[in-house]
Amino acid sequence: DTLNLFDSGAGSALTVNGNNDADTVNVSGTGSGVTVNGGDGGDTLNVSGSGAGTALLVNGNADADTINVTGNGAGSWLTVNGDGGNDRINVTGAGLALGSTVQFNGNADDDTFDVTSSPLVTIPVDGGTGSDTLKVNGQTLTYLFSTVAGLTSFTTAGRQPVTSVLVEL
Repeated sequence: DTLNLFDSGAGSALTVNGNNDADTVNVSGTGSGVTVNGGDGGDTLNVSGSGAGTALLVNGNADADTINVTGNGAGSWLTVNGDGGNDRINVTGAGLALGSTVQFNGNADDDTFDVTSSPLVTIPVDGGTGSDTLKVNGQTLTYLFSTVAGLTSFTTAGRQPVTSVLVEL
């Protein structure tokens, strides 16, 4: 199934649930308090934007899911959870808006995070349990990385850091 959520309206709380097969959910322009659950099956969840000042929670749920984040709204909160299964979470940092807060969690199993940094937003990644992999796409940039007390930070001039815990580099 394919579900499209475009502009759910200001102040509207909404939960979108995928079925028990491989679903595709496309999200853009959400109101506040939106939750997207992929459900069982290897789902593809695409977030290309959320409303300014809104909260969006994306849960892959069971099985190996692909979650693509290419944008969000200014001053918004976005949390992505891979949950069960070997998930792939792709983040295009250039689409993350000023003043927003994001968190990317693999949770259980062996997850892969493919991230490009953002000039405006710090990108925290938490692998959770399993053997997880973080790939920071350099975009021809030179990154420095350091690990202190289990927190690894990738930094480069003109960009906010990509930080990670519980992932292999």
